[in-house]
Amino acid sequence: MKKGLLLFLLSIVLLACKNEQTQITKTSSQGVEDITKELKVKIKFKSTKADNFKLMLNNIVKDEFQTKNIHIIEKVIVNTEMETLNANFGENISNKLIINFGNKEVKTIDFESIDIYYGSNSINILPNQLRKFFNLNKFISLDETSYFLQTKKIEGKHNPSIILKQSAINILTGKKKATVKK
Repeated sequence: MKKGLLLFLLSIVLLACKNEQTQITKTSSQGVEDITKELKVKIKFKSTKADNFKLMLNNIVKDEFQTKNIHIIEKVIVNTEMETLNANFGENISNKLIINFGNKEVKTIDFESIDIYYGSNSINILPNQLRKFFNLNKFISLDETSYFLQTKKIEGKHNPSIILKQSAINILTGKKKATVKK
């Protein structure tokens, strides 16, 4: 009787340990999948004026009938040191990533880098590579020696934005390999 009871208790303990191990493995592998699918943008910069910067991911396809837009707005203050703006769009990706530098006041933006991550792919954009990865709209110009971004009003309007190029989106989604030119 004692041997039977001992054998029964031992088998229950072994089964409980085996089930616990399986649950831990499933949880940790699911966590890795979630991390690798997120679109994240990190900008290191400083601005001469306070404003609301917007990172926009537009025209995200939900299904054949719907698209959605995600806008992340961050209040930026004037700072003498580099500030970091982080945006996480989750598992969403589209062909339209826009960075808007606020439309309240004309300003100069000094940026150190723009890092964009999607899954295991990433792009690190330095100031001298801005034109390679982004299109600048008419409300913003890039000084080719200092690499400062200068916003400007045109006919009373002010909407300074840079738009990520399709070639960069292809790198992030794995459709194209990144090549680095120095």
